[in-house]
Amino acid sequence: MERNILQLVRGSKSFAQKILFENDTFSVNEDEKIGVIGPNGAGKSTLFKIITGDEALDNGELIKASGLRIATLKQESTMPLDETALSYISRMSGRNLWEILDWLPKLRLNEQTLERKLGDLSGGYRMRIELLSLLASQPDLLLLDEPTNYLDIQTLIVLEELLVGLHIPFLLISHDREFLRRTTDHILEVEGGNIVKYPGSIDDFFEEKTLLKQQLLQTAKSIEAKKKTILDFVARFGAKATKARQAQSRLKMLDKMESIDIKPLPQVSCIAIPDPRGVSKIELRVHELTAGYADCAILKKASFDILTGDRVAIVGQNGAGKSTLLKTLAGRLPPIAGNIEQSQAVSISYYAQHVAEELDPSDTIELTLFKAAPNHVTRQEVLDLAGSLLFSGDDIKKYIRSLSGGEKARVALGKILLQGSTVLLLDEPTNHLDFYTVEALAQSLAKFKGTVVLVSHDQTFVKIVATKIIEVKDGSARVYHGSYDDYIWSLRQGSMREQSNLSQSAVKTSKLVSEVKKDLQQGPTTKTSTQQQRDLQKQQQSRLKSLQKKSIDLEKKMTMLSTDIAKVNDDLLHAPGDRDLIAKLAAITIELESTETSWIEVQEESENLKKSFGENTSS
Repeated sequence: MERNILQLVRGSKSFAQKILFENDTFSVNEDEKIGVIGPNGAGKSTLFKIITGDEALDNGELIKASGLRIATLKQESTMPLDETALSYISRMSGRNLWEILDWLPKLRLNEQTLERKLGDLSGGYRMRIELLSLLASQPDLLLLDEPTNYLDIQTLIVLEELLVGLHIPFLLISHDREFLRRTTDHILEVEGGNIVKYPGSIDDFFEEKTLLKQQLLQTAKSIEAKKKTILDFVARFGAKATKARQAQSRLKMLDKMESIDIKPLPQVSCIAIPDPRGVSKIELRVHELTAGYADCAILKKASFDILTGDRVAIVGQNGAGKSTLLKTLAGRLPPIAGNIEQSQAVSISYYAQHVAEELDPSDTIELTLFKAAPNHVTRQEVLDLAGSLLFSGDDIKKYIRSLSGGEKARVALGKILLQGSTVLLLDEPTNHLDFYTVEALAQSLAKFKGTVVLVSHDQTFVKIVATKIIEVKDGSARVYHGSYDDYIWSLRQGSMREQSNLSQSAVKTSKLVSEVKKDLQQGPTTKTSTQQQRDLQKQQQSRLKSLQKKSIDLEKKMTMLSTDIAKVNDDLLHAPGDRDLIAKLAAITIELESTETSWIEVQEESENLKKSFGENTSS
């Protein structure tokens, strides 16, 4: 049975008049990989601060396993950019190079990268270094707060593969459904003043939520029907002496009947983007484009067409030139050579993070959005779009100068969407949006009658929106002849080959470091080769015994779990559709799959050790 390492018991937390969660209980067990979702401002990051001790509960208790070591990957990094990566890792974790070698191939890092200063590395590589320093500290629980923000797809795949193979429990805040689907086996929803933990994937979560809502609706209808029957009886017979007592009795029954408060599923159904007016067949024609800056050409001789109705995703590594290309298409950066032809009726709206800085601080949110909207867009359409971007009620009266960076970014995005342009150029539009708003924006852009060109790290978002891929690579930009899924598949294949090469390199380096370390420890007195061989054989025999014991324990656990699955399946035959049994079956199945994976790894290590042992014995 899995050990419980952390538990929130009847916990409550509020700020001012807003209740984040109240009287809630959940637990985290060892080896659980938990995705944390919920609207912006619901309390996800606050929950992390409570777990780390940076915030206190108003009521309730947080129980941690004795000696629990927690490591947190925060959204905002404070790494000293003039320090080398290896120095930073050693200082933060207390580990030396030879103690972290096994992690390098898993994060696609090498020793040359560790020797560089942090300021010389891209944001994606700095995130890998930060994560490596946390893993090197040997935590019992990882907290990952929006780790995918601003990552290129290659680094995101590296992070995904690392988390899939990680044998450390973690809580992961993310709004990328595809990333959550691949990396987590439980979902923790923080929403509407409640924290609820669900077993299974993000898809299981949504299915469970929909099923639960349907059941509550049916129960609510049944209760309302009974209430109506009672009220009808009282209305007909309440004044009659012979029925008065029965009427009073039924009114008491009515008072005791429960009421069911059915919360809507927390998702934005639609973001209404005004349709563009006056579109042409070809919106943009790029010919032999060289783009960048006077002293540095980032892209050279790029040629492609963007047609009306195209929804283009620009993909590639960070620093390859994706944002440079988008900025050049927007006219914010003049071409160095070549040209961009625009159709006569084309109009372009450009969104990037810095666009938020161009907002007038003396305007309100409401005024900013109304100024952006063309005449044919109604007041209600503007208010609806503001609400879908998480500005509702009196929030729309706030002045721009009083907003946070994330709020300003959402206003800027709303302003761009309202302009009714034929071409939308969007650079990382999903940052600062919550899980549900990201998917609503994706669905709306997928139906948009104009043209969309976007850069985004969010796999789910791109999969929903994109119909065309332009890859920025090796100093040029070309149309990728395949789907986004094809592109991701090719990256995964390349990532596997890269990990294999780095693993082989790490093994060689590890052997060399081990030899040097032994020499340092032995000093002037060296062991004979015969004594070294005996010591090695003892170590191998000890490890082999440990693996054999672990194999037996895992086999027992697999037998027990298989028996449990058979029993739950039998119970489901007598109670089909029982939600508790279905949830239990999903949890046991996940545990069995994890146990089988561990057993296979033990067998492989045992076989390799036996081969190595045989070679050492024969020599």
